[in-house]
Amino acid sequence: MSRLSLAPPPWVGTVLLPLTCLALVLALYRPALDLYFVGDDIAFVHPNPDWLRTALLPGGEWHYYPLTQAGFALLGMATDWQPWPLHLLNLLLHIQCYGFRNMLPQKTKKKMGKRNRTKKRRRRRRRRRRKSIL
Repeated sequence: MSRLSLAPPPWVGTVLLPLTCLALVLALYRPALDLYFVGDDIAFVHPNPDWLRTALLPGGEWHYYPLTQAGFALLGMATDWQPWPLHLLNLLLHIQCYGFRNMLPQKTKKKMGKRNRTKKRRRRRRRRRRKSIL
């Protein structure tokens, strides 16, 4: 007589959960695609006839991100400066970065976490020393 297992199949945690999270993120972020540019977006994304010079040569501006500015300018010109393609690009790049982080080997993730824990311990020790000195 065989026992029936009530445990979910192993693919549920590795496939279904990330897809569910992705669907939730897309559903929550969808209204933002219709919004216009805000904050520093306007400094990066604006119809500029000299976009190539602005993108590639450092100027007196507070930022210098040549690839970002060139990419935004090209995408803006291709989409007639509509905000939704640029918002969608931003979302897709963030999703891709999350995917790359999760593709790292577990040893690398543990080392990254260990570094952060070590930094936190050092900060705590410094605070304790400062308090004991005062």
